[in-house]
Amino acid sequence: MCSIIVVDYRSIEKTLEYVQHAKEQIENIEDLHIVIVDNAEDSDALDILQEKYDIKKKIYCEAIEDCVYIFDVSRGDIVYYSSGKNLGYAIGNNIGTQIADELYADSYYLISNNDLVLREKMDWSQFQRIFEENDDIAIIGPKIVGRDEKTQSPHRKLGAFSHLILYYWLKGWPFYWRADHDYDGQSKRCYRVMGCFMVVKAEAFRKVGRFDSNTFMFAEEMILSELLKRQGYSYYFYDEYTVLHDHGASVKKAMSVLRGYEKAFESICYYYVQYRNTPAIVIGLAKVNFSIYKSMLWLKEKIKEFIKHE
Repeated sequence: MCSIIVVDYRSIEKTLEYVQHAKEQIENIEDLHIVIVDNAEDSDALDILQEKYDIKKKIYCEAIEDCVYIFDVSRGDIVYYSSGKNLGYAIGNNIGTQIADELYADSYYLISNNDLVLREKMDWSQFQRIFEENDDIAIIGPKIVGRDEKTQSPHRKLGAFSHLILYYWLKGWPFYWRADHDYDGQSKRCYRVMGCFMVVKAEAFRKVGRFDSNTFMFAEEMILSELLKRQGYSYYFYDEYTVLHDHGASVKKAMSVLRGYEKAFESICYYYVQYRNTPAIVIGLAKVNFSIYKSMLWLKEKIKEFIKHE
């Protein structure tokens, strides 16, 4: 019925805690298959898994031309694959869904981070009902809130100038401009939901070619929205279910804060060039703007270090 896809980076014990938590919280579903894609170099995750669970089998997966390990756990399997390097969110989840397709051929994926808390029981039948009653809906995302209880989803479509230029200068101000925030307390179709927790119709995901593999950890949901729209599909925001998200934890593990900003900017530029036909002059201005912003951010951190050591 559903494969839970989790891309891990040096946090296998947290991932295992999360998938156990998710299995306990998701109700009214017969089969849950867990696929973990390990994006860390020199990972000890396999040893940790072997300490906790018995290996059912090691098999060759034609879809990825490599071997995966299947562990026997209660209420389904855990499938483990080590990529041996940090491939990022898009490629990692593409690999996970390819493995799930070959092994289980489930109708749905739950693409999820491991830095989440499912606050209440998740009634799977409600998500399935939305899919069955609306052929155009390909992805459902619940209400995501941070530890500050502020909503992080859903999002509307922004223009390049707002997203690539204004955003960087207004995000640090007390009023923090969030023009893309589209929460109004209602379940509805929307431009995009958060990629940290998405229930995905497998057929639609395959039809659009999965995630664009040219991104690393940012802009995937926006690109996917454009791809889905071309095939007559849409995102759906489901306000009746809430997930707590420790936003940013995955990024901090994978890279420095400054490098994270750079990766995000590169991916968002790629989205505007490839999927929104944004003029070169706007992208050029955005790159100059980002260079200035990055320099000021670097200077700010150096001043903080100087004050700290005084």
